[in-house]
Amino acid sequence: MKMWLLIAESVAKILAIVVGGVWTYSLFVRNRLRYPKAELELVVQHFPLGSGKRLLHCAIKITNCGDVLLRPSTCKLCLRQVIPVDKEVQFLDGCDPVLAGEHELKWLLIVERKWGKVAEIEPGESDQIHTDFVINADIELVQFYGFVGNPRKLKNDFGWPLTRFYPLLDPKSESAD
Repeated sequence: MKMWLLIAESVAKILAIVVGGVWTYSLFVRNRLRYPKAELELVVQHFPLGSGKRLLHCAIKITNCGDVLLRPSTCKLCLRQVIPVDKEVQFLDGCDPVLAGEHELKWLLIVERKWGKVAEIEPGESDQIHTDFVINADIELVQFYGFVGNPRKLKNDFGWPLTRFYPLLDPKSESAD
């Protein structure tokens, strides 16, 4: 009888190890728990500088909504002019101005900022990357394109993109937010 109890105990231990392995595989491989997850938010403030210039202060807020430490591999923020429309953007009657194979209009690039590794963000926490742009005061609408690279997907240059249009109203006519 004692022999059967020892055999049953051994079988139960083996089953527990197999169930634990399947559970671990399910969590860490199929549910991708080992991969970082992020959410991006763009915060912009603008101020007149005089002499026909305007200051844009921008912050990309990166929130780690995953279960592992997030170490963004790269970060960039592009500023593009939308209005006034650049002469390179063609609006022909009856034609789609988005180029074949593209999904968005190619607005005039004003400036691009790039950073390498910028932070280590613990799960549930966030960090911000700040930058300033000085642009002409006659620009009425800009587009921001941000990108934060996923350190687990370096080979494919995957990450988290962010696109926002931002109106630059005359400060005298703006309402307080």
